[in-house]
Amino acid sequence: MRAEPHPDNLDALIDGEGTPAMLAAIEAHLVGCAACRSVVASKRKLGAALRGHATRHVAPASLREKWRRIPATAGAPGSETSTILRFPRPIRRLKAAPRWLGLAASLLLVAAGSAGGMHLLDREAAGTERLADEIVSSHIRSLAATHLYDVESTDQHTVKPWFAGKLSFSPPVRDLAEQGFPLLGGRLDYLGRQQVAALIYRHRQHIINLFVWPGPDQPGAIQAGPVEQGYNTLHWSQNGMLFWAVSDVNQGDLQAFADHFRD
Repeated sequence: MRAEPHPDNLDALIDGEGTPAMLAAIEAHLVGCAACRSVVASKRKLGAALRGHATRHVAPASLREKWRRIPATAGAPGSETSTILRFPRPIRRLKAAPRWLGLAASLLLVAAGSAGGMHLLDREAAGTERLADEIVSSHIRSLAATHLYDVESTDQHTVKPWFAGKLSFSPPVRDLAEQGFPLLGGRLDYLGRQQVAALIYRHRQHIINLFVWPGPDQPGAIQAGPVEQGYNTLHWSQNGMLFWAVSDVNQGDLQAFADHFRD
């Protein structure tokens, strides 16, 4: 079994760092590893978004001037730094650390916190990308294998009870025919080894798969997900459930479907 590259090595590839041999080895690994390719793509997408939209803050002139003077004074005879580092010294004669040291330490802490937050965003973005890929794949399989539904009905009072005893939760089912999204049926599906409900709707000649499973018990705004293989996705949370919708309808129609379902 081929070893997975260390996450830092993937960062080195994205940043253009590392030896030519290391970068060549990572590139060779990516050819046969879809998971790592997905991570690299997510990191590059997040980096581009941050570069394009992140707020930039310019250090004040006073801080830049203090920072500029540090090399000239550090260690000089009679300077505060040399007094602190000269041994032996009675403890009572040690001077308090200069203000710029505290400011520099604060900046380092902020930078460390930002790096941790960026790592968390990277992981969340990669997780969303993988889930969207899995959802789109399931949507395509349901169309290609002609196994679109286990229960075929336009009646929500037929589809909803069908899931009873087959799932550990009861998915909400809406009748949206008047809004232009008639219900076609439902089926059982799997995402990440978890059994979920799939509700099938139609909009004109387009099929919408709506995947439902238990999630956070708090409402979440509708968010556009990644576009995978030409299919639009979006997701939200509501009443202790997670919802992911996928279809080849345009993003506006998919958003309208989600708005109607949430009402």
